[in-house]
Amino acid sequence: MVIKAILSLICVAALIGVWTLSGKRRINTMAAWAWSGLWVLGLALTLFPELASRVATAVGVGRGVDFIVYLAVLLAFYLIFRIFVRLERIEGNITSLVSQESIRRAESEYADSEKGRRKK
Repeated sequence: MVIKAILSLICVAALIGVWTLSGKRRINTMAAWAWSGLWVLGLALTLFPELASRVATAVGVGRGVDFIVYLAVLLAFYLIFRIFVRLERIEGNITSLVSQESIRRAESEYADSEKGRRKK
């Protein structure tokens, strides 16, 4: 019973945190709803563990806890993949910006050196 209380508090705190971040515009509304759904699901499975057992049996998994672990691992892999894709895009953007800035500086320095030569 103590574990249910602890996990329920974690889920409620996470929900509050999600909407606090959404209010501060740190995450968009769609992401806030997605995370809220995840935390509400976690709360429901904490308060009604037999629900996980029913779903697990329906999809052919022996125990509800096993089903939750499988889902958590899949979700973690998906989120890691999303982070990887975003990181690759950011690295590409940084490379492009650095290249553009280097070319701009080189052109500016070349133009300045040409002006100096013409004055002599």
